[in-house]
Formats: sequence, C-alpha cells, structure tokens
Amino acid sequence: SLALQNTSHESRVEMLRDLLFQSYLILAMVQRRQGQTAESEATMGEFIRSFPDRSVAQSDFGPEALDLYRFVYGDLAALKKGSLVIHVSQPGTAIYVNEIAQASAGGNATLRPLVPGTYRVLVRSLDISDRVRLYNVPVYPGQMTTLNIDWELDSVLVMEKWVGFQ
Repeated sequence: SLALQNTSHESRVEMLRDLLFQSYLILAMVQRRQGQTAESEATMGEFIRSFPDRSVAQSDFGPEALDLYRFVYGDLAALKKGSLVIHVSQPGTAIYVNEIAQASAGGNATLRPLVPGTYRVLVRSLDISDRVRLYNVPVYPGQMTTLNIDWELDSVLVMEKWVGFQ
C-alpha cells in the first residue's frame, strides 16, 4: 500500500515493479492465512490487474498462492471486459496505467480489454517541471471509461495537506 502512494518510482524502475509483484502476493497470502478472505481476494484481483502479463508459479510461491490466483483469475475472467480511454490535453506527457507505460509524448491512450476494477493512471510531464499526477479510475464490466485530463489545470492544482495552485 505504501509503495502505491509513490507509483512514479515503480513506473520508472523495473526492479521496483518486481518488488511490487512479490508484495501483492505476500500480502494476499498473509490476508488469507489471517482469515481475511475478501481482502485476500481483492488484493489478488489488484495483482491480476497490475500484472496482466505475469502469473503465479507454484515453484516460486507454493500451491496455496497458485490456488488463490486461479480462483480469483477465474472469477475475473468470467466478467465482461471494460475499456479505458485517456485523453491528456497537453502533448509532451507520458501515461502509465498500473505502472506500465502506455503512451509517451502523445497525450492519449486506449486500453482494452481490461478486467473490471480500479486502475492507477499516472501522468508525467516530460518537460523540466517533471510534474506527476495520479488518478484512480474505475473500469466497469462491458463499459468504456473515459478520463479527460485538463493538464493546464491539473498540473498546477495541489490537493494534499492543502488545496491550491503550485
């Protein structure tokens, strides 16, 4: 969870993505062993959305992790897929979805088919200001979600411990 608060680093460094991969699996298994079934399945769902190109190997993580992965994957695979369209008003930005580069210097990205759930969309300016914004975007079964980002406004608006312009 703490790593996801600073995803700009994971999107730049593949080694950190590997650590995030392992962290999701470990968290899901700890939750499962503590009897937190819903939380464990939700974490595994987040793992599946974050690493669509990877799976769980029994030789690396054991049969319990593989069983949980297969169970949650089966549930998610049965859902209708959604799609996500991202428009950034400013060219010269890079777009990452769940820390995977989708577009560089283009300002637009379309992803389909996507397993329903919440996706982390990180937009980074490629100029000297190196501004970064993170959006949590829900994707619903059978629907297209569109995220329109007015970069002139979003890149200077701050909503953390205080609200205002940078």
